[in-house]
Amino acid sequence: MLQFMRVNTKTAFILICSFIFLFSCNDPSDVGSELLDQDGIDVIFVDTVSMNVKTVKGVDSIRTNGFGRVSQDLYLGEIRDDYFGFKKFDSYFQVSIASVPPSFYNYDTNSYATVDSIVLLMNMTSGLFYGDTSAQHNIQVFEIDQDLDDNEELYTTDPISAMIPISDVQEVRPSLQNFDVIFDGDTTTTAPSIRVRLDNTLAERIINDTVAVKRDSSFRAFFKGIKVQSETESTSVLPLDARVKTLTDIGNKIILYYTDTVPKFYPFVLGGVRHVNVTSEISGTDFENALDNEVLGDSLLYLQGFGCGDAMIEFPHANFENFGNILVKKAELEITVASLEGNDEELSPIKLLFLFEKDDDDERVLIQDIFAGQSTNLLSTIFGGSLQEELDGNGIVVRRFYTMNITQYFQDLIKENSGEVNKLYLGAAVPELSPERSILCGPGHSQYPMKLNLTYSLPN
Repeated sequence: MLQFMRVNTKTAFILICSFIFLFSCNDPSDVGSELLDQDGIDVIFVDTVSMNVKTVKGVDSIRTNGFGRVSQDLYLGEIRDDYFGFKKFDSYFQVSIASVPPSFYNYDTNSYATVDSIVLLMNMTSGLFYGDTSAQHNIQVFEIDQDLDDNEELYTTDPISAMIPISDVQEVRPSLQNFDVIFDGDTTTTAPSIRVRLDNTLAERIINDTVAVKRDSSFRAFFKGIKVQSETESTSVLPLDARVKTLTDIGNKIILYYTDTVPKFYPFVLGGVRHVNVTSEISGTDFENALDNEVLGDSLLYLQGFGCGDAMIEFPHANFENFGNILVKKAELEITVASLEGNDEELSPIKLLFLFEKDDDDERVLIQDIFAGQSTNLLSTIFGGSLQEELDGNGIVVRRFYTMNITQYFQDLIKENSGEVNKLYLGAAVPELSPERSILCGPGHSQYPMKLNLTYSLPN
């Protein structure tokens, strides 16, 4: 339990002055403290703890496949961002036969079925849609021409060879409504989806190869999978829900419509390897200029999902030598989203940010304050990290901001007393689910400086 020390005004003044050197400020008058206890000077509050901050490159790439990793959320589309540059997302799928192999050959008539059409249906997750939801997507599908393996490690920087087009370029304006398919008078419904008609020559190849459709292994040797790409006129990224659907759900299928003696259809399943390749061009952008630039980082920070950009934070004086044996009641990081001229409002900030350290293998290690929130299912209450809005009296948004509780982390910094400056990183909570980006105010921002709100008391 925290112990409080009751002191008179003169003693309090001496104590507060003695703590000014703890906070590295250009002007000692910048160090603010106020009394939070109405009965006496028991608790001290400061919001000027010194920080060194800069934008840094995130992870080189994110693993999408191999050794237990199966991507279930993929992206399709392009980002054109005045601040972060260009980014393109291409998605890849293996294709499998359903639980019962098809039969396209009629032994009674010694003839193959007749192709009617073949279409690709890909489900979307509406909550992860990014950019212009009304944008036109010019989508084309290619056949993969290299073997894929479930255990092969693939990363977002890895393209897969797919040179054979199996569809024309088709104009698609995605709908976030459920998708209905009517066949032979019956209606089947699936989640919001993209529909692309494929070339009938693909269907004819499948129907005329009676060996390939006997089992998955032979079918994947015959047809290795698909690449789906999209070009857009404005920023628009479609979130593909790549989970394998039940056979009764027509979502995430290639559906071959054919006629034997009567009209029929057969659903091939999008499954196995699922991969997204992300390519970027950041030359000459504000983001590129901000990388590892502490001067710019003092004012603005540039964060982007998919491991593209994080922020590195240092508390250079957070050790026992400077702070002593104080009792940290709360340490809360407060960061405001910058309001910049010409910033596209459709390019929304990252919804959830996490703070982490890095181990010897350069892997993320979440701070203990996040683990405490996750273990009790009270992440937003205990840690925070979610994008928030401050409104004026008329309900107009004044600013958007994040708050993050780092009490345990900050107390550990003081106790360690290692003499080294610890590096804390700030980035998207789940980078592979976030094409979003945030431009944040640094500690030297003129209007909304990034700050650590520190509340502490002195032990008896």
